[in-house]
Amino acid sequence: MKKRDINVDFIRVMACFIVICVHIDAMSMSGVDRTKVLWTVLFGDGVAFFFMLMGFFMFNNDSFLKLLKKTTLHILLPAFIVMFLSRMFYYWIVGQSGFFHCFTFEGFDWKDMVACLLNWTTGGYNCQHLWYIFTYFQVILLFPILKLLCPGIKHPEDSKKTVKIRWYLMLMTLFGLLINDVQAYFQLPMTVMSYIPIAVPAVYAVTGYTIYENKEKIQHNRWIPIAFGALAFVMEIIRYLLQIKLYEKDVSANYYLFWNIGLAYVVTASVIVVIMAIPFRDGRTGKWISYLGSLTFAIYLLHYNVIAFLDSRGLTLWVSRLMGCEPEEVPMCTFKQELIYIGVKFLAVFGIALVLSVLIDMIKRGLRKWKRSQF
Repeated sequence: MKKRDINVDFIRVMACFIVICVHIDAMSMSGVDRTKVLWTVLFGDGVAFFFMLMGFFMFNNDSFLKLLKKTTLHILLPAFIVMFLSRMFYYWIVGQSGFFHCFTFEGFDWKDMVACLLNWTTGGYNCQHLWYIFTYFQVILLFPILKLLCPGIKHPEDSKKTVKIRWYLMLMTLFGLLINDVQAYFQLPMTVMSYIPIAVPAVYAVTGYTIYENKEKIQHNRWIPIAFGALAFVMEIIRYLLQIKLYEKDVSANYYLFWNIGLAYVVTASVIVVIMAIPFRDGRTGKWISYLGSLTFAIYLLHYNVIAFLDSRGLTLWVSRLMGCEPEEVPMCTFKQELIYIGVKFLAVFGIALVLSVLIDMIKRGLRKWKRSQF
């Protein structure tokens, strides 16, 4: 096996944790309450980390066709399988029918599934989180254009002109996003068209490539992670305060809680720079981080159904009563209760998704071993 980058796997694991926390109803606790806004701000950027991680290795490919094949087999196909199984076993997962009854395919709408796929949507059925897969593939389709700006590590002759164009793209995108941020806060009566030259997720990937390309500089200059860590901290405080003020104007406005805004772009890139500077060693901890990093995609695919399964079996009721309240009172709970709510549900969901992912990984390894033994 190729040697894995522990720093990259640490980012994967952290982003996976954040995404799970979002989907265990942390976002549903948003409101004017300051502690709830704090949680939602902290759990808003998991997807942004994954989009930037795309750029770390995507541009090492020279063949667009090979990249398409790899993406189809390792990303799209597993996602489609999860979409199919989620629909097939949906009523069992949500506790409305028996497991074996699902094999009758009663209520399985094939036409709707095909229509959703053709429209680049998931159609629900505990697959709402898979919108990321469709967006991921759209970025892959932009590869021939983005490759001109990101030659890859196989091509060290990265010209100064290419670097300048790449920085221009990133800065102009940031400029456009920040205009949106200002517009959202002041709720301007006119429309301010921000200048964003290309899809935001694609720019995130380009940004990730730029960070990874400068990994050596980041690790050999202690002031870089300090400066970017301070920047991330300040931007999160500004984001938090802006969201508090925005809620005071409009209790339904949650603009600053999402990943595709200027402040989130700065925070995500800054946090990645800080993590890339951490001097991880190839010890036991590093091996565990890398192993978890290799399982994050499977955990991501499975966790939404795990949440639905556990909630339909009374997890939310049990956790809320553990906190000393009823489920309908969760959005109004205290900071301590919120911590219990998020922590307990996270451990349950992550633990089951991890076990399932390990089993899938063992099956895949067994199949590879059997295949090699046949030749």
